Amino acid sequence: MKRYPTVLVPVGLFLVLAAGSAREIRIEDGDMEQSGLGPWHSYGTPITVEKTMFARSGKRALRVVTDNRNTMGGNYEGVSRDLGRFRAGDALHISFWFRSRGGRDLVVGVGPTYFMRRWVLDGTDWTHADLTFRAPRKGLYRIWISQHNAPTEFFVDDFAVELEERPTLGAAAPDRQVTLEGGPLRLLLCRDTGAVCGILDRATNTTLAVPGRRMPLFRLERLSADGAGFERLSFDRFRLERLDVRAPREARLVFAGKDTAIRMEVRIALTPDGAAQFDGVLRNRGKRPITAAALPTLYGVRPSGKLEELTLTDPHVGGRTVRNAWHSDGCRTTWPGRGVMGWLDLSGAKGGLYLASHDKTGGGTRLLAVPAPDGRFDLAITKEILAPPGADVTLP
Repeated sequence: MKRYPTVLVPVGLFLVLAAGSAREIRIEDGDMEQSGLGPWHSYGTPITVEKTMFARSGKRALRVVTDNRNTMGGNYEGVSRDLGRFRAGDALHISFWFRSRGGRDLVVGVGPTYFMRRWVLDGTDWTHADLTFRAPRKGLYRIWISQHNAPTEFFVDDFAVELEERPTLGAAAPDRQVTLEGGPLRLLLCRDTGAVCGILDRATNTTLAVPGRRMPLFRLERLSADGAGFERLSFDRFRLERLDVRAPREARLVFAGKDTAIRMEVRIALTPDGAAQFDGVLRNRGKRPITAAALPTLYGVRPSGKLEELTLTDPHVGGRTVRNAWHSDGCRTTWPGRGVMGWLDLSGAKGGLYLASHDKTGGGTRLLAVPAPDGRFDLAITKEILAPPGADVTLP
């Protein structure tokens, strides 16, 4: 079946021109071995929040019993705790084991004082939860673990958080930059790392990503060593082996894992009407399956104009337009799923960026557009794939 590439297009105001590594952080009583509740607090009006000897590992676990009465809005009640203070762009990889009597669903929310992200979990025996949350702004964040519309008894054990700080890759000197041009779009690449290091719209004479500032080109996910979660392979875990520029509009890049037997071959092709197409081949010679590939990841973009004029059009639920977007929570959604389309658009006074997956195979697509420091946005498209050991997979 034919695969269509991811497309990045500068967008005019009236005219569409195209027509860091994770580390575990200390979490108090994450192993649930304290005799008291410590940092764990009742959320809403559960009947019981206590420690129990019914544990997955060690001697204790957290037990919560709810009755679905006098609940918070949305029929929520259960347990909550602080996760800590984080910076804009920090990614939290939250994992824990849970067991729910009778297989009843649980709801998990993460945010400052409300659910910025919400997940529904199910499982009958001890089940592993592996969740990722990206902080849109600096501040304190919490997690809530709740019943889902019905009385529930559930247990939680082995709670852990890994922090993946927003990557900063430094700057590429002017003589270490490669220029690709197609129509109004100018895209800069770093000769030494293969990172994107500048995006400019020549039609409006505006800068969308600061020239010289490197941003990661891709990111991978693979099954964790214990098979219970996922490991993120950031761009800085790969080295550039070759960069070939084939005419002013096309470049081919080959990357090899620094500590993994994984290779990425990426093609970037600009079209005469100002679109950049990203595709490639993933060659997995490692021992674990690769389950997702983000290409491209564009960190630190900013359409021209005043900050309050930034507008995000995204596919969340029925599709929406978010004014004054930098002060919003941004967008994290999946298509098909809660998202109704495979594209998003970030625009300012004189134009912006359209990011889309033109892949007709129907595979899962995660779309990300979240506020970042200095009035900028981080954008990414992630394709859910399966690349078992020894496989070569074409990336749409």
